[in-house]
Amino acid sequence: SILDSAERAASEGDFASAEHHLRQAAVLQEAQFGPHHPDLANTLNNLGIVCERVGKPADAEACYRTAYAISRSTLSAASI
Repeated sequence: SILDSAERAASEGDFASAEHHLRQAAVLQEAQFGPHHPDLANTLNNLGIVCERVGKPADAEACYRTAYAISRSTLSAASI
């Protein structure tokens, strides 16, 4: 799967490929599950980590903020 490819690339230090795979996965997850799914939050968090590694702090921050917002809304909805 795309996420397995991203994980393999990251573990080999190929963060550019990992970023590419994670961006693909995020697009597919959002299309399949919607923009507020916990799996998307996890992928975006991982993408944030990779963006930090490749020197894209603004992209990393955007990924972290979106992942946080999804997680927060998911947890809030689950606790009601």
